[in-house]
Formats: sequence, C-alpha cells, structure tokens
Amino acid sequence: MVASRVLEKLAEKAGLRHVLTKTEDLRKAKEDYAILRENIGKLIVFLKDNEKNFQAIRDSRMKTVKHLLEMSKLSPVGDCVSSGNDEESSDDPELKKKTYLSVMNAFDKRSSILLDKFN
Repeated sequence: MVASRVLEKLAEKAGLRHVLTKTEDLRKAKEDYAILRENIGKLIVFLKDNEKNFQAIRDSRMKTVKHLLEMSKLSPVGDCVSSGNDEESSDDPELKKKTYLSVMNAFDKRSSILLDKFN
C-alpha cells in the first residue's frame, strides 16, 4: 500500500480523516499536484515525439543530400555539391571552399550532438 494511502487509512481509523482532507490548503495542494503530474506526463510524451520527428527529419535530410550527390557526379553542379573533402569545422578559414555537402555534414554533426545531449 502506498504511504499516503496508509496515512489516510490510519487517520480514518483514528477519526482524524476530516483533519487531513478538510484542510483547504491540502486540498489545493493535491489539486495542484495532480495537475503538475498530468502536465509532466504530457511533456514527456511531447518530448519523445519531438525527438522522434527530429531524427526523422535529420535522416530525410541526409538521404536528400546523398541523392543530390549521386545525381551531380557527372554534372557541373558537382563542384558545388561536393569537393571530395566535405568535412567542415567551426574553425575553418573563411576562404575555404564550402560545398553543400560540407555544410550539411556540419549541420548533421551539430544535430547529432544536440540529440546526444538530451538523451
């Protein structure tokens, strides 16, 4: 039996139940706690859903980049999509040629760090 339920049963047997349940502050606190529990439960569901959707968008984005890379291999656009060295870091010099794939890889890396922090 839950501790609070045991206390209620004991108070009922001792004739003190009205003291525990009639107090306005206690009733208000119980209502606030019930609302808080409900809201936290909803928040957990929404955060899990948000993580799942974030991951799905991330996967879709990388599939798009890979398909674009495949399409542009023999095209003049290929130089804008990929240069062979598509790793990018935040300390790259500004003059380094940035390609679409390097930017998306950096974005994906940052997204991965974000997901790892909140899991």
